[in-house]
Amino acid sequence: MSKAICRYLLSWLWLLPGWGIGHLLDAGFGITAVLIALNIAAWASTARFTPDGQFLHDRLLGTRLVNVPAPATAVRPA
Repeated sequence: MSKAICRYLLSWLWLLPGWGIGHLLDAGFGITAVLIALNIAAWASTARFTPDGQFLHDRLLGTRLVNVPAPATAVRPA
């Protein structure tokens, strides 16, 4: 449970640094939106530099996203 909470908090790093810099610079909405977009691009690019495509918050916590196939549904006779 604590890893899930930490992963959630670290995932906010997609947005908060860009917003914080815009706020500290007293930038308008447009500049702040650009800073947030640049921050998102930088954070997303961290997955490009790992062989397994993990984002930075997953690497820091040792977590990973996995695909679990949906269970097969039983066919009921009519």
